[in-house]
Amino acid sequence: MEKSNLSSILNGLGGLGFFLLWVVMILDGTFAAVWNAATTGEFADGRPLQTRYTWIFPIDFAISILMAFFDPLTNLVHMAPYMIFFELIGSIHVFYILAMVESRRAAKDSWLRVPALWQTIYNCIGVAVGLPFFTRCYVEQDSSINTGRLPEADAQALPFTTVWSWLLLPLMMLPAWTSLETTHAQIIVATWFLTPLFIPGFQRLASDAAARMSYKGIAKPVTVTYILSGVISAALRVGLVISIIASADPDVSFRRVYIPNFAAVQPRRADTIVEGAHLFIQLDYMLTIILVLIHGIYMSGEPIIGHANRTKKSPWALTLVTLVFGPGAGMSYAAYLKESRVESVGARSKQH
Repeated sequence: MEKSNLSSILNGLGGLGFFLLWVVMILDGTFAAVWNAATTGEFADGRPLQTRYTWIFPIDFAISILMAFFDPLTNLVHMAPYMIFFELIGSIHVFYILAMVESRRAAKDSWLRVPALWQTIYNCIGVAVGLPFFTRCYVEQDSSINTGRLPEADAQALPFTTVWSWLLLPLMMLPAWTSLETTHAQIIVATWFLTPLFIPGFQRLASDAAARMSYKGIAKPVTVTYILSGVISAALRVGLVISIIASADPDVSFRRVYIPNFAAVQPRRADTIVEGAHLFIQLDYMLTIILVLIHGIYMSGEPIIGHANRTKKSPWALTLVTLVFGPGAGMSYAAYLKESRVESVGARSKQH
């Protein structure tokens, strides 16, 4: 497919993502309920919403909007929304690492140079809105840029950054399991939105340390990074599937967790936000699968200078991995196929 045609398709998917996530949320009353909770400091069911974080009103109000949306997904009152959200957040952490890797290769005038931008979009606007434009930026670059070797120190730091990234996941998903008061749990969850600072910052520190020590302890660090991310993301997916199968809770079923139900969202009810947020995440998840397949098929099949063949893996293998083990594992698998070829070329060049 021509790059211009693929870019047009990605633009259309980005617009579709914005409509299905944000326009639908406005039309079904979810956004009005979120706005009301953020302005009053209270949900429709009477639970409190923390509205003071920095004592700077514009920042606090923006965080309050986010927390009014995300708190019902993470407070364990409804398990089905929590489960699909958990899986999507796990996939987002894979996309963080992808953004980090490609930022070190990207041309100086490319938006790919700013991983924090993409991480913020995924966190606050939706993967289905951000990933099409990330992929478009990637596709529009020459393959010789996309498949270049990373600086050694950056590459060696990536496995450690990956571990750090996954260690931040509990900030979002675990506070509800504790005995913390609602508002205190919300403050901890809110810190997760600082991941666009935490993750690139850690990568910079780890890279500087690797450079100072001339650390070369990992033979193929980028490949290892994606194996690690893929295994963790797949394990998360398998664990959730097993939990759904084993659950006796009538609210937990594959249909309830994954299949969008527009009729479940009714305005001006106590469950408007949780049902609307659940629908938002379901639509985001479904579109993310499509986008992972598009990005993954393109990325894994790129020609690499010094490598005789493109990947011999069929797109059907990527499709199977994505559908069975989730979009995070699918993206990791595609990136692994690419990086294993890139690093094999690098290993041969060192031998000469």
